[in-house]
Amino acid sequence: MTAAPTVEAVVRTGNIPVFCDVDRTCTIDTIELERLVEEDSISAIIPVHLFGAPAYISAIKRIAYENDISIIEDCAQAHGTKIRGTHVGTVGAAGCFSFYPGKNLGAFGDGGAIITNSDALAEKHRMLRDHGRSGKFDHAIVGRNSRLDGIQAAVLEVKLRHLDDWIAARQANAAYYNEFIGEWVMLPEWRNDSARYAYHQYPVLAPQRDGLLAHLHSKGVEAGKHYPFALPNLAPYKQYSDGNYIIARLIADNEISLPVHEMLSYNDLNTVILAVESFYERL
Repeated sequence: MTAAPTVEAVVRTGNIPVFCDVDRTCTIDTIELERLVEEDSISAIIPVHLFGAPAYISAIKRIAYENDISIIEDCAQAHGTKIRGTHVGTVGAAGCFSFYPGKNLGAFGDGGAIITNSDALAEKHRMLRDHGRSGKFDHAIVGRNSRLDGIQAAVLEVKLRHLDDWIAARQANAAYYNEFIGEWVMLPEWRNDSARYAYHQYPVLAPQRDGLLAHLHSKGVEAGKHYPFALPNLAPYKQYSDGNYIIARLIADNEISLPVHEMLSYNDLNTVILAVESFYERL
């Protein structure tokens, strides 16, 4: 249950994706993960910290350590997310971030970053992003042009200073929703007091999801589906499907993301809450 680029990266590097279902936190089901590791030859685990919620990283670390498997964290929606005071992206071999404009920390255009504690991996990534260059005219490996544009870097450097405040505002907005809309929709199962949730999205499971979405749009509320298809249901990746992925499909069929960004006023939040309430009260 994530965006296609996560599996796209696996396939484009010549590897075979092994899909694992998620649990009700929308992150990887570690019980299912343990079963897959026992049954298959797994070289890396890619936990996705979806919607700004951290995956169960301590269990993932244990499974990876016991089976000599690398962890590559997908943090594309988790800028500022923490678990027990530790930023996601710092646990595995590498953490991968997106700076797409819609992210909590977004540039004015496309961009991204990889963070790692490995000097060797960092140096290899520096070469890969710059045509495999190890010196001005010396190309040690085959690379590509993936350098972050200087203007985008400047924008991000300024916005980074405000990220903690923006996350706090998103958390306050989410807490306000939690107080008022649980009667109508199923709230995110994010109850870990040791985690800081970045709330890239505020996902809920909604009865008659498509009807609610149309009603919200009619009231001027910008809500959306994230994501209407589990990855094994997408045409290029059906060949790798080897399971039912019950929770991922449940989320795909019922999830709707309500606006939670830091620029919302309490009037905006109340508009969303009243729109949800009015839809279900008329049924």
